[in-house]
Amino acid sequence: MRSKRTSRYRSCFRVRLWSELRWHPGGMMAKTGRQIIMERLYAAIRKATTADLQRAAMFLEWAFDVRKGCARQRTAARQAQSEAWKKKVDAPVRW
Repeated sequence: MRSKRTSRYRSCFRVRLWSELRWHPGGMMAKTGRQIIMERLYAAIRKATTADLQRAAMFLEWAFDVRKGCARQRTAARQAQSEAWKKKVDAPVRW
């Protein structure tokens, strides 16, 4: 007998709502978090006005730019870390 926490695919999840299930050729499977979020977003889009959609688009573009900037900052920090040893080494002596 299977535990209530495992499906026939042996993944551990708990389905609380029928809306969190999706049809799969092997039977019903739990939706991913991304699928649930996209459905919520589609429902909000159907109810939204044009101004709401414009503000949402601007916010998402801003969030993308923030993440891009964070990646750029991490790249610069890694570069600085990889060259930090040079600051603690004496310059070579020339005769």
